[in-house]
Amino acid sequence: PPATMMFFTATMLAAIAAAASAEHLRGSMAALPAALLGAGPAGTYEGSETVLDQKINAKVVLTSDNAMDLSISGVVDINCSGEAYSFDGASGAITLNDVGTEGDCVHDALAKSGATLDGITYVAESDRIDVTVMYELLTLTMELDHVDAGMVSSVENLGLVAPISDLYEKYFFRFLEATPSGTYTGETKVVGQKVAGTVTVVTDTSMDVTVAGPVSIDCKGEAFTYDGKGGVTLDNADKDGDCIHEALDKYHASIMEISYDPASDSVKVTIKAGIIKVDLTLNHQGADLYMAAMSA
Repeated sequence: PPATMMFFTATMLAAIAAAASAEHLRGSMAALPAALLGAGPAGTYEGSETVLDQKINAKVVLTSDNAMDLSISGVVDINCSGEAYSFDGASGAITLNDVGTEGDCVHDALAKSGATLDGITYVAESDRIDVTVMYELLTLTMELDHVDAGMVSSVENLGLVAPISDLYEKYFFRFLEATPSGTYTGETKVVGQKVAGTVTVVTDTSMDVTVAGPVSIDCKGEAFTYDGKGGVTLDNADKDGDCIHEALDKYHASIMEISYDPASDSVKVTIKAGIIKVDLTLNHQGADLYMAAMSA
């Protein structure tokens, strides 16, 4: 690359490394995600989901290699400590050993709520725990993030070196006054149905929006305005004849929010159809383009 590009690249990477090192020093070995240490789940995992306008919170605390505390609040109410469990490192499956036994805390709480536990899985790649509960006709999967895992940096003296693409995704946008650009994708589950979304920012004022699931949207060249503070407004969404307006009207739905988070370089889209609210977090798919430019 030209000398100016090399200087910019070196400066940026130095800033990334400094930020990563500083953030790591604020943590400790105990704060590193278990997946990077070649171990299973450890520590505390938390998450929430909104279903039929009700917020459901869940928390798993692994107190040892074979005991956990499990709490869920919402349509299902569970608050159990010291639950015996087994972990299958090959599949990531976490089994509550006594959930089928009367008198067990989780068994009795599920029976009281009229619910069943469909599965608990540890996803090593993202160091999270997925909890799936069936309640009446609903299947709810909650993704619980590792709340005491500090951001991972390149730590050569520990033998842990994060890929530069990971460092780029975590830190690069902190050094820029970022605005949404490129393509963002994500998916979630609502009332047992998969909902997938894609937003492609074509220009500073135009985007393509696709949503597949209970609500279907496929609109190109939608005019938008970004306020520089995270707010994204679709300029013509309330006008007859506009693609998104017509698609939403077909499902008696509305877009409650579109927002951009520069810290995580992600787009959040919230759609409401009747009593169902869909929250989609769309992650930026552009880090690989940066890596290709770096190697050119």
